[in-house]
Amino acid sequence: MNRPAQEAHLLVNIGQAQMGNGQTDAAIASFQQAVNLSETLRQQQSRATELSAHIEAAYRNLATLLIQQNRNDEAQQILNLI
Repeated sequence: MNRPAQEAHLLVNIGQAQMGNGQTDAAIASFQQAVNLSETLRQQQSRATELSAHIEAAYRNLATLLIQQNRNDEAQQILNLI
């Protein structure tokens, strides 16, 4: 696993811990960073890359938190990336 992929996985773990502690804004930021890294990696590769279940969790958790904040359009955009 390359460094950006490792960083994305770490950000998912951090986001999940933040979400579990009720730190919604911090969790959104962590999940968003993980999604951004994942999308950068996917764009750098010549073919479509399947998301690992762990990274996909960042997309789904981010969408869930955005929906809880009534940010439904943003949540849908994230889900469309999966």
